[in-house]
Amino acid sequence: MSGQKFANPPASPGGKPEPGEDLETALLRELREELDLVPVAFSHLQEVRALAALERIPMTMTVYDTTITGLPRPAAELSAMRWITGQEPDLTVAPAVRDHVLPLLRSRALLD
Repeated sequence: MSGQKFANPPASPGGKPEPGEDLETALLRELREELDLVPVAFSHLQEVRALAALERIPMTMTVYDTTITGLPRPAAELSAMRWITGQEPDLTVAPAVRDHVLPLLRSRALLD
């Protein structure tokens, strides 16, 4: 999870597709722009429908499992980053992440 400057709760890397851009191209662009990464492999995990944490409007979040080489580095609007398990007592994340993404990752043994 990465913290967006001034965001509460912190933002996860990602964003909306540009006009005419498919979801996989948006994934690659967002990872490059926000974490300075190019994944070596990725697969679609799930679509999450929830309210956006800041705007409180309906959104669809497409969740991917990615394989990376190298270390991610916060870039663009991301100011900091930390690895999480989802069990940290001080963890604040968006409701969609808390209620959908973290349970999904746990159910697939992608989180400790």
